[in-house]
Amino acid sequence: MSIRLRLALLYTFILALTLVVFGSALYAIQWQTTLKSLKDDISLSSQTLTRSIFLTYLSPDVKDHSGDPQVIIPFEMLTGEQMLKQLREREIVRVLSADGTLIASPFGAVEALPISDASMQTLQSRKSCWEIVTPQTERMLVLNSPVTLNDELVLIIQVARPLTERDRALHILASTLFIAGAAAILIAFGIGWIISSTALRPIQRITQTAADIDGENDLTRRVDHKGPYDEVGRLAVTFNAMLDRLQDAYARVNHALTMQRDFVADVSHELRTPLTTIRGNLDLLQRQPPLPAEERADILNDLQDQVP
Repeated sequence: MSIRLRLALLYTFILALTLVVFGSALYAIQWQTTLKSLKDDISLSSQTLTRSIFLTYLSPDVKDHSGDPQVIIPFEMLTGEQMLKQLREREIVRVLSADGTLIASPFGAVEALPISDASMQTLQSRKSCWEIVTPQTERMLVLNSPVTLNDELVLIIQVARPLTERDRALHILASTLFIAGAAAILIAFGIGWIISSTALRPIQRITQTAADIDGENDLTRRVDHKGPYDEVGRLAVTFNAMLDRLQDAYARVNHALTMQRDFVADVSHELRTPLTTIRGNLDLLQRQPPLPAEERADILNDLQDQVP
């Protein structure tokens, strides 16, 4: 794997990791924010409804306009009450008895929203609880609130909102983040490839120069670098300095070899004449019939004169 590809992949990985962290944080914040907003709205509606029901149905101390104690209205009349009819349609409301039996609903529903055993135990202990239920095909966020009288559970108020819109919005957000992140990663890889190619171009020139010098045995060539004196600039300067030293060393070696060839040639020339003379005198000494003693003595003296 080339350095250019490794740099591009590293740049892409860092960006992808950043996008994953950022996208996850954004999704988590949106998830928490929307859920809190729903809970706040549901809690406010539940508190208002509970207060109205308590004052209207459970508190005999409330006076009517004439000053007489208000008559407690039977629970069976809850469904027809104006306060239930005026509830916003996006909120699903159920009024249950202490055992979970449906008493009233704004739009004539005949079933209560599901309540788990754990939630019923929480309500029996006079505490509200949250649940996410799926009564049919739609998920709902439900707040189950107890209504107590003389420290006894008499009613359960269920206020719920569908999570369809929230789930759809979160799904769109997740899809958008995924598609945008994938596109950004692809673009980042292309940009990283271009940036790494630009950054490594001087190194490629140095490599090509070294290959040309090796192929042509031309130590006079140098790397042409006109960029800043950064890491690549220092590499180019160091490479050129190394070429200067190699060229100088090559020149010295070449000079030494030239001197050696000249010395060998001079020695060969100087030795050629005496050796020729010695060889000729030896041939004379080997002639048959032998030379006279005086001539042989002259030849031997000549041989001694040729030897330094």
